[in-house]
Amino acid sequence: MGDYDYGRENGLWGDDGIPYGIDDYEPTYRRSRGSYGKNFNQGEVESYVKLMKEYGFKNIVSMNNYITKHNLWRRFGSICRENTFVSGFTSMGISKDAYKEIMSLYKTNDVVISHLLSQKRV
Repeated sequence: MGDYDYGRENGLWGDDGIPYGIDDYEPTYRRSRGSYGKNFNQGEVESYVKLMKEYGFKNIVSMNNYITKHNLWRRFGSICRENTFVSGFTSMGISKDAYKEIMSLYKTNDVVISHLLSQKRV
């Protein structure tokens, strides 16, 4: 029984072993200068991670809440998305690709509890 992995069974883990719950089958992004072949601006991701470290955020959800509360999403235009989850909950957040990159740069304490239904670039 201890070997069952709900996340993997329900598609909450990427092929690279990083947990996520985002189904971004139809990309809604444009390539930005300085993206180094990625689907986002690397500088924005690095700035996001720097802020996480500076303010001591241990998970992406807390960081997203902070950015929303302080109206800072304009600083993260290439990674900002309106995310809608299976539960019907919609919130401002980051793209799947940016999530993976942030997870690789800054190991967070994120736990995916809802599967992402769609993302919309804002």
